[in-house]
Amino acid sequence: FMPLLHDDCRRPLPSESVRLQTAGGKGLKAGATKEEDTPSKIVTASSKYRLLIFTDMGRVYGLRAWETPSASRYGRGAHIRNLLSGIRDEEKVISILPLSRYLIENPKGNYLMFATTNCRIKKSRLSEYVKINRNGKYALRFAEGEGDSLVTVRPATEADHVVLVSSQGNACRFMPAQEKSRVDSNTGETVTTHVVRVQGRVSQGVSGMKLRKGDQTIGMFVTGD
Repeated sequence: FMPLLHDDCRRPLPSESVRLQTAGGKGLKAGATKEEDTPSKIVTASSKYRLLIFTDMGRVYGLRAWETPSASRYGRGAHIRNLLSGIRDEEKVISILPLSRYLIENPKGNYLMFATTNCRIKKSRLSEYVKINRNGKYALRFAEGEGDSLVTVRPATEADHVVLVSSQGNACRFMPAQEKSRVDSNTGETVTTHVVRVQGRVSQGVSGMKLRKGDQTIGMFVTGD
């Protein structure tokens, strides 16, 4: 597993370094941190997996899991900038998605869901991202003049639902693949589309939820329930 700290240091650890404990156990120290730093997320992956690393500026970088050097439970680990040659100084890692070899070779039916601060949401095919290397590429484009940033990225399938959460405590749940119909005002024909249509890698996405003044998206999760 790989803990990621708020300052973008990461420290891959073998799962054997943490022993199984019963309820009421004291736990183990998982690593050293600076006084002002804390772990932000934990990623579990095999050494044969490929990692997709997304930043708040809408870029994505690819890295093989075995390329991340292991460390002891007491080390701080290395900064992720030492592994990604294309990452910029002002970028902040917001999501790391591990991909198995099977998923890379069989991406059909799998998607990535993107959510931004201004509640833009985008659905793209996973197949457009599996070959990205450590130099990085844009994962999406922000609408011009909005001062937007990427909040999170989640894997999804056609059967999944998405829940968006805002800083003022509002939430919106919907199924991106659900079909909806409308009548074309010019031709009078009934047009069938989806709640969130599939878009390319560098598209801007669509509006996910109407926000009040001063509100912004702080999270998104995908569920099959």
